[in-house]
Amino acid sequence: MATKGQYLVTNTVEDCTSLVQRLEAARSLLWRIVNRMEAVGAPALDDVVFENDYTKADFIALYQALDALPSFVIDDDTRDKVFDLLSSIQ
Repeated sequence: MATKGQYLVTNTVEDCTSLVQRLEAARSLLWRIVNRMEAVGAPALDDVVFENDYTKADFIALYQALDALPSFVIDDDTRDKVFDLLSSIQ
């Protein structure tokens, strides 16, 4: 029978492994969004009619916010802590 500490560590490692996989998937999606916008360009939005008071400026602000995210979606210090745990346990 596992101790509470073993239970805590084992489940945290499993969840961190899942977290890394999801963050990598999110990073891939962000890369596609940013690269598509850079390739097509903001002028392509000139003829788009947005609904419910959403505007071209809102869309560009979203793109800029996504583009400003760290490459791993979380800050480097947190990323390093996750990988330190995973490399120490696995």
